[in-house]
Amino acid sequence: MMVDKANLYKATARSSGDNDERALLVVRDLRKYFGDPDRGSPVIAIDSVNFEVKRGDFLTLLGPSGCGKSTTLQCIAGLQHPSSGQIDMDGEIVFSDQQGITVPANKRKLGMVFQSYAIWPHMTVFDNVAFPLVHGSARVPSAEVKRRVMEALELVELDHLALRYSPHLSGGQQQRVALARALVHQPKLLLLDEPLSNLDVQLRDTMRVEIRQLVKQLGITTVFVTHDQAEAMSMSDEIVLMQSGRIMQKGTPRQIFLCPKSRFAADFMGRSNLIPAALNHDGTIADTPFGQLRCNPDHKLAPNSRALLVIRPQAIVVPDPEVDAVSPNTLLGEIRTLSFLGETVEIDLGINGHCLKVMADPYLSLSAGQVIRVVLPPERCLVVPDPDASDRTQAAVGLIGNGATASRNGAAVRETR
Repeated sequence: MMVDKANLYKATARSSGDNDERALLVVRDLRKYFGDPDRGSPVIAIDSVNFEVKRGDFLTLLGPSGCGKSTTLQCIAGLQHPSSGQIDMDGEIVFSDQQGITVPANKRKLGMVFQSYAIWPHMTVFDNVAFPLVHGSARVPSAEVKRRVMEALELVELDHLALRYSPHLSGGQQQRVALARALVHQPKLLLLDEPLSNLDVQLRDTMRVEIRQLVKQLGITTVFVTHDQAEAMSMSDEIVLMQSGRIMQKGTPRQIFLCPKSRFAADFMGRSNLIPAALNHDGTIADTPFGQLRCNPDHKLAPNSRALLVIRPQAIVVPDPEVDAVSPNTLLGEIRTLSFLGETVEIDLGINGHCLKVMADPYLSLSAGQVIRVVLPPERCLVVPDPDASDRTQAAVGLIGNGATASRNGAAVRETR
């Protein structure tokens, strides 16, 4: 998007001072349950949620359906009343159960885009965008309304459709109208609740780039909700990964994808080989169904821990067969199946009666039944706790300490997605 007037919005978004390093949004110990706890077990939607969003940052709440991400966003917006906790926005407490503070949604200086867009079909594009100014609590002169609406429409490149009625708009255009309406009153915080989920794949890819570019140019602090890992990783400065109402991990997209700290994070954030492992020595050597494997020493667990060794299929190296050098964690296996996917080749590699998923260079000459070497670089082998590991699984991967390789009937190696 070419945005000529972004500086007008940026000045408002950073009205508290360009050099202010405080977080614009602070969420502390937030809880929300549905039902009366005195009449039975309540449904806990969010439980002890804590995070901050730096001024001008793009933060994504990511997780599966029902994890509490939309409820968290609605509590920030003032559309849901939290059961307890505190929310600070631009240095002001907008909710605190301890202090009895609840600032109404229309007083929170934020804009919001919903999954359904909520575009009124009997109104023109102009009237839809003008609605917060015309019907808001603050009276805005008509000349100012026109100026700000047209500026907002210009930002999303819809100024030429100002007089068109919304039923005659495409899905992408309706999404832009909703975004312009959220921006028209120049909010300090922008909330986006799965705004791309109703678009087709190609348009969704285009819009996620445009939204990221726009909010960065405007300097608006943004909280985005999605269940789509690709959206989260491509758009975010920071991701908050949620499951069952709790935060499982916080970090940059790169940190969460490359360094998952739990089985859930490794499983949810793309494809992974999850290999049952028993740690010995100093916690950097893992006994697995594939034999002993070295692990990343910066992400080790205590010796004798129940663990899963995590490695992404694309992190596994298929070395040149003409090179005789053997690296640590080199394994020999037979290609069971091979699928050409264009940008990569997906391989199911049989090793000691178990299967390892590998993503290889499509230019390699590979075929089913071929025996190849693969390398699991130790720095890419992470271990995460596996509290569900059974005693049988532990024995199968050599917890006894003999370093034996698991037999064909030993613990299963799982590949997710």
